Amino acid sequence: MEQKIGYARLLRRIQSLLIDGIIIPVIFFGVIFIASLFELQGVYTASLAGLAIFIFEPFLVSTTGGTVGQHIVGIQVKNKKTGKNINIISAIIRFVVKIILGVISLITILTTRYHQGIHDALVGSIVTLKNPESQPSNELLKEREFELPSYIYPSKTRKIIMLIVYNVLIFIAITVAFGLLLSDECLTSGRCTGKDNIIALVLQSLWLICIPFSIIMCWKGRMFGCRRKSI
Repeated sequence: MEQKIGYARLLRRIQSLLIDGIIIPVIFFGVIFIASLFELQGVYTASLAGLAIFIFEPFLVSTTGGTVGQHIVGIQVKNKKTGKNINIISAIIRFVVKIILGVISLITILTTRYHQGIHDALVGSIVTLKNPESQPSNELLKEREFELPSYIYPSKTRKIIMLIVYNVLIFIAITVAFGLLLSDECLTSGRCTGKDNIIALVLQSLWLICIPFSIIMCWKGRMFGCRRKSI
């Protein structure tokens, strides 16, 4: 009998990130402190700190199936096809993309079939509950069915490429708008008027709205470049 998979809720993933977000700085500054005791400086200290963070995230994910935070909240990272831990190369790529995109990478968890973030989709990983049989039914997320059988949808790779393209264009457009609409004093010396602050707030809010909108619409095949086609 095939074992059912319970995908991790967004809330649990955020909880694990918050826990890791506390532990990683402690590790980082702890390594720097220890390095200072041995009078190590510069590249040596940076290398040790980088190695410690590498062991904490990619190494732990590839060997144990998750970070400390993920184990604490009861979730694990697995290869979607094999059900085993992802390899170290995939774990490194996943970690780097997650760091670069930040919270943005989690938005697609709300739209993808296997509840994957962008960093998951890139390497083919899924995040599931460690002991789904002991969890209440409301915690057991199933595969999300959103693709209609009457359409042909673009590939995952194409969706991700267009997501990146659209968000780069959004960033450029918002940056240009800041340059055109804010006063010279606000841009050069930080002396912003009330009008400047209102404009900045509107543009920042617009940016935060456009990012998830583009991600969701791309993933549903409703944007130019990754549009679904009728059969």
